Amino acid sequence: VEGVVRIGLSFGYVLLMCSNAWLVRGGIEKWIGRYKASLTKEMNPDEVYEDQSGKIAKAYEWAGMRLVVRQGLPNPETMFQTKHEGSFFPAKMINGLIDRFDAYLDGDDVSMLSLMCTVDTYLEEFVIPTWVEANLDKIENIPGRRYPPLVRMSTSSHGYQLEENVAVEKDEIARSLPYPHIFGIKAVGRSVVDYHGTRRDIMNRIMRKNGRARGVVHRLEDELRKAILREEWVPEEIQSKAF
Repeated sequence: VEGVVRIGLSFGYVLLMCSNAWLVRGGIEKWIGRYKASLTKEMNPDEVYEDQSGKIAKAYEWAGMRLVVRQGLPNPETMFQTKHEGSFFPAKMINGLIDRFDAYLDGDDVSMLSLMCTVDTYLEEFVIPTWVEANLDKIENIPGRRYPPLVRMSTSSHGYQLEENVAVEKDEIARSLPYPHIFGIKAVGRSVVDYHGTRRDIMNRIMRKNGRARGVVHRLEDELRKAILREEWVPEEIQSKAF
């Protein structure tokens, strides 16, 4: 966010995303502008310490959370959480959090991001939602109803080529589309080659009436897959056209 501000770009909202999610419908900007901030879940201390992994407790006990973020809550013993994939918040809220952290550090030669990176958990899933809930009255025209993050997590995958877990299938995407707040799905392979076939399945569905176009997609992916598996140079025209 600070980098975007430095280069002079203006923006009204911040949308968190992940590299193995795939947007499957349009209209996300209009939705965010309407609902302002995604739904979060309140957690009390008992719920925090029920997590066997300890990752939630690490966020709860982090000094920045205790001394800065939770102080504006009616009950500072609670904390809020939301998945970062597809969660969105007004830029004014994020900028306010940055300013508050800067004031807390008071000129120290260290960034809050560097401090956050030392904590072995997904701090953004707790810090940002808790800060927003503590300052909810500052969001203008926020509707009474809010929705969960905009990405539906069906699977999780790791790696950039032959990923460990199977990616989401086209039937799961089809089941997600009736929900008005779901604009993306996770996980889809990060590799330029569609090893799990998810993107190919969807493209085939879109172009099922155009056999020639479907054949082009298949041929490009097959050539690219063979080249990568042989660790050969991939022609630029294939890179630019592969899905």
